[in-house]
Amino acid sequence: MPPCYRSAHHAFVGGINFSLEHLARYGAKAKQDYAVEVQGPIVEHVRALALALLENRRLPRSRPWWRSRAGDPPAGDGGEGIATKLIWRDNDHHRDDIEIHYRWAIRKARHEIVIANAYFFPGYRLMRDLRRAARRGVRVLLILQGRSDQPVASWAARSLYAQLMRAGVQIYEYCRRPLHGKVAVVDGRWSTVGSSNLDPSSLSLNLEANLVFDDHELASDLRRRLQVLVDEHCERIDPGQPPPQPLWRRLAAYLAFHIIRRVPTWDRWLPQREQGAVPAQPPEPTPEPATAEEPPGAADVQSDEPSPPSKCAS
Repeated sequence: MPPCYRSAHHAFVGGINFSLEHLARYGAKAKQDYAVEVQGPIVEHVRALALALLENRRLPRSRPWWRSRAGDPPAGDGGEGIATKLIWRDNDHHRDDIEIHYRWAIRKARHEIVIANAYFFPGYRLMRDLRRAARRGVRVLLILQGRSDQPVASWAARSLYAQLMRAGVQIYEYCRRPLHGKVAVVDGRWSTVGSSNLDPSSLSLNLEANLVFDDHELASDLRRRLQVLVDEHCERIDPGQPPPQPLWRRLAAYLAFHIIRRVPTWDRWLPQREQGAVPAQPPEPTPEPATAEEPPGAADVQSDEPSPPSKCAS
């Protein structure tokens, strides 16, 4: 879900789409997802981003890569004094902003990393950071799809299980319904909720937006909700028996990842066609059917023929 600006006081960011399958009444196939409503100064940041996208304006350039974008303190206020920062990914000047924030939080972790992700197939550097965190004693817990709506995404993620678990990463598969969440909690304080998965599409192609929070209470609440999923609706992957992955499937996953990661670079050399966003207009009212006009004096004409029965008569 791209950022949704509701008014001057409220905004929503998360993974929930405006579709029936994201409603609980949809049944067993309703998707498990997360979004957050924010208030305060951060709403203006969300509004500015939404309007820039609607008007096809190029978003401002980020700081150079050698100046940490992730280490800056959150600049906005998400309501109730919560330090909040809006980050996004596009194909212009913000190609890796979300990935940088994830990697910064993972490298700084000292106690625990919990990531719930619908489509998990990150790049080498993020995978390396997760393995290093687990090896230095951080509890790394991944909640991934067990009942995926995209089988290819599942076998791609499972091709990574063995190397992650060898480093000590704990992997749980959510089996109650399709998982569509994109959230994370680090050390009970840093947290993020948004639309970005950790896969090639989200990290290299799509327009995505996340909110990053620095708040113990919010992180603790999200962590508690994720623990309910782990305790009641997930199955832990046995480190001694990871799902088997044939060599051809591992090779295909490797090639697919690196090809998709480079599509934005190739796209620069292809013919460009600007995609304009046109505001939707309400439909015009349907004109009522015209009725035949009575000839002058028709009401005064007497007729001996009986009147037709009324349609409402019983």
